[in-house]
Amino acid sequence: MGLMLIFHVDSHEVHRHYRQCVTFGSFPSLRHEMVYNLFCLTMLYVAPITIIVMSYGAIVITIVRKTKLTADAVE
Repeated sequence: MGLMLIFHVDSHEVHRHYRQCVTFGSFPSLRHEMVYNLFCLTMLYVAPITIIVMSYGAIVITIVRKTKLTADAVE
């Protein structure tokens, strides 16, 4: 829904027949555009990789603990 407010169709300066969806010119300042780009970067890359790494870390810790318990029980 929010993308409808950011993207707009614009023509190329030289080739007027070429039209494309763009984001430049949609923000009131460069700071707003940077905040939007950082938010997108965080939501698309940083957050998912953090969740994946933490999940796999928890799995590895669980496996190591269970293996240690099994090894102690065998001895």
